[in-house]
Amino acid sequence: MVWLRKVREIKNNPLSLLDSIPEAALQVKEFRRSMVKDGQKLWEVAGQEARYLTGEKEIIFQKPTFSYYDKKGQILEAKANQGHIYLTEKEIDRLELSGDTMVGYQGFVLRTEKILYQKEKDEVVLPGKVSLKGEGLELEGVGMTIALKDQKLKLQSQVKTKIEPARLRDRAKAKNANDKES
Repeated sequence: MVWLRKVREIKNNPLSLLDSIPEAALQVKEFRRSMVKDGQKLWEVAGQEARYLTGEKEIIFQKPTFSYYDKKGQILEAKANQGHIYLTEKEIDRLELSGDTMVGYQGFVLRTEKILYQKEKDEVVLPGKVSLKGEGLELEGVGMTIALKDQKLKLQSQVKTKIEPARLRDRAKAKNANDKES
């Protein structure tokens, strides 16, 4: 009787089986997970290998990539050596990427050692040294916060900036020309 009830429970919610297996319950090669809302992909995370830890509701993965899709169709892509995903019941609560971390967005490349994504605040925190380079603009500093919704970034300290106005103007003209074609 108990066995049949357990079989029905697993059939209705296959992921509940993971909660009854100790520690690293699941190990997956070529891991991929995404969230789609109203037919549009909001984010996707992938990695070469992933381990799901049931007790902590945590996924540890190697060589992760994280892609965030904004409403204009722009893609923010982050790559690192290691990643951790902390889950709520159905989705990602927070994400950590570490080790030679690189982020590409709108022609800019950001490099750092650690990135923390917090869903509740919809922001990305980079606690260590950060460099950002793109056409006509270079920034360096320690500690950065990126508000994803507002697309604003804030460097905390030891900020160094190099701006080439002519290259920035050329970039803006090219962007405007592309926007008019779309």
